[in-house]
Amino acid sequence: MPQDRLASCLFYRVSAASRVQGYLYLQESAIGDPPSTLAGLIGGMVDGSRHRLMLRQYGQASADDYGTLTAVLLLNETRAAIGGGPLPVEALVSLPLQGPSSVLGASLLLVPEAWDGLQASILAQCEFGLAAPRGGAFRNEALPPVNTRAFCSVQSPLPHPEGGGLSGGFIASPTDRGLRVRGRVCGLPPGMSGVPLSLHTYGDLGDGSVGGMGAAGEVAFDMGSMVIDNLGSGNFDMIDEPGITFFPASPTGIVGRSVLLYHQNTTELLGACVFGAYEPGIGTTAFNEVALPGVCIACTWLLGLQESLHAVARRFRSDWITLWSLNPGITNPDVDSSGTSIYYAHPYRIAQGESATSVMARFGMTALDVSVANPGRLSYAE
Repeated sequence: MPQDRLASCLFYRVSAASRVQGYLYLQESAIGDPPSTLAGLIGGMVDGSRHRLMLRQYGQASADDYGTLTAVLLLNETRAAIGGGPLPVEALVSLPLQGPSSVLGASLLLVPEAWDGLQASILAQCEFGLAAPRGGAFRNEALPPVNTRAFCSVQSPLPHPEGGGLSGGFIASPTDRGLRVRGRVCGLPPGMSGVPLSLHTYGDLGDGSVGGMGAAGEVAFDMGSMVIDNLGSGNFDMIDEPGITFFPASPTGIVGRSVLLYHQNTTELLGACVFGAYEPGIGTTAFNEVALPGVCIACTWLLGLQESLHAVARRFRSDWITLWSLNPGITNPDVDSSGTSIYYAHPYRIAQGESATSVMARFGMTALDVSVANPGRLSYAE
């Protein structure tokens, strides 16, 4: 007997000023009539304002190529202003959950009604994950389209301290022998040497609480542990893993499923994320460089296998003597220190009244020097 198709979407903040929290479920009838139902709760928006839900084919991209962008729903927050609570959402939408146009793994954006199209104006985002069956169903027949790049942004269970919780995430790409999954997570509790990771059957994080994240279901694949480096950053790199795939119908197909992170000593749930689709046109080498979440501490670099201070110095237009002096923990620069995070420069925060130009003049740097030392940084206004 055909089963309904179901996806879940737990929002996380994209703008630092946003206070949005919420979740949505998308249910598509297996017979296609009536159309899909989108329902859930969204809170933290400005009372009386209007926002849009926009569907984006790829939740992240390397060069602003996010694929198809579709308006899904216009939200009127008047009801939230009257009730003083989260805004209930319930609407009929035309969003399939099977076939090449399936939205499983796609991203839903919460933006102002008059959105300027800029990434910085997005208030919150979520990736559609495979939801746990409901209403007595024993399986969920939703399937993502074929993807070759994926990402997920880690969230901490609610509630957590204001401004606290984890940040970072994971990326995945195919290799000749399987998949490569890389990750970086910041904000981990002190005193741990590793963080156990597991891929779960469903990408269903519920309402974001510990109990809600329990809807992720059984472990589909044990991914091992994330290693905590000398500066407290969590780093993960699983290469040529044949047990995880991009094949949509596989029980370990990664897109639309979730990764859960656990405390090493107490088995407490630290965080989770749902794998969504990343823009596929980017090459594998570039993807592993630009898509990996940024470092937890500014001006640091994680040494790879057999990577020397000389190699890192060349990357950042410096010299190995300078790097050695910045990292007293490295007693012998000729010994392999892979897995160690090092400083390649002194972190500097631009003070009020300063500009990137004045700082460059002060330290005798060129625009290229600043660009190389701050990879991925587009603005120096803070």
